[in-house]
Amino acid sequence: AGSNQGAKAKKNENVDAEAFAAAPLPDPVPAQYTSRDVLLYNLSVGATLPAFTYENAENFAALPTFPLVLSQRRTMGHDVIPFAASVKYPGLKFDPMKILHGAQSIQNFKPIPVGGQVMIKWEKPDLWDKGSGAVIRVNSVIVDAEHPDTVYAKTSSQIFIRGLGNFGGNRGEGVENHVPAKREPDLVYEEKTSPQQALLYRLSGDYNPLHADGNLVQMVGFDRPILHGLCTMAFATRAIMTAYLEDDPARVKGVEVRFAKPVYPGETLEVRMWRVAAGDKGKIGFEVWVKERQVQVIANAALHVAPSVAVCRSTTDFGFSFQYTPFRVV
Repeated sequence: AGSNQGAKAKKNENVDAEAFAAAPLPDPVPAQYTSRDVLLYNLSVGATLPAFTYENAENFAALPTFPLVLSQRRTMGHDVIPFAASVKYPGLKFDPMKILHGAQSIQNFKPIPVGGQVMIKWEKPDLWDKGSGAVIRVNSVIVDAEHPDTVYAKTSSQIFIRGLGNFGGNRGEGVENHVPAKREPDLVYEEKTSPQQALLYRLSGDYNPLHADGNLVQMVGFDRPILHGLCTMAFATRAIMTAYLEDDPARVKGVEVRFAKPVYPGETLEVRMWRVAAGDKGKIGFEVWVKERQVQVIANAALHVAPSVAVCRSTTDFGFSFQYTPFRVV
């Protein structure tokens, strides 16, 4: 037994888990935004309806995934925010180009205004050891700046850092299964992204050069700049809203996804959807695939449906008409 203990692999010297755990929480971050920011974001994730693209529309609104970009927006005007400066964590030494977005979730409590100021409050982050890398789970709460008891959303982001694993830490939590294993999807929705999709989306605040620098991405193993995972997540959310929720952002109680593979701008997204729960726990499981390569890019995801405040116009528990016969929206 003594020889086995002596043969233990050396821990990763770039990880000081105790320093990470002991670090104080960052101060709350103010995020100021206008209707212009909402318009730009909605357009960057493929929205075309006047409710999301015209500020004078009667029901003009932000898409339910918009709060995800507010922690990057801040109050720094419209200038570009250096990416490396936004990804520093106490106790960890790593190359920012080794970062990949592993998973994301958002809980929506109240529709966010189309302009104003919020505060981003941080909760204690988690650090998990996945062997080939480390996962940092960053949790935030988005509240109204003037009325902090008004909570708009809670977000949870899992960041995977290649090469930072094997430090002897906890491997993290298990994953709930949202997609039926042996059932064809109830709906499949197709939409083609633009070759400039990532260049447009990054203007909402995510300036990671992996989405713009053709030379740099080849150094880290990609053929060309990749699309933001959060942009793909928003495309899928919007597709489900169109298919089932009458494009009503207030009906989206939450979304959770796991990113499996990158999307290249210009590719066609297939959003495959399953009804997996009804009533007050209404849930639609979904996956996203790239049609051209038949590669799964979002796995085991779910959109949680808020109960409708309108009169129910169908016989389902969701408050909207759900079609069980698979069909394809192109």
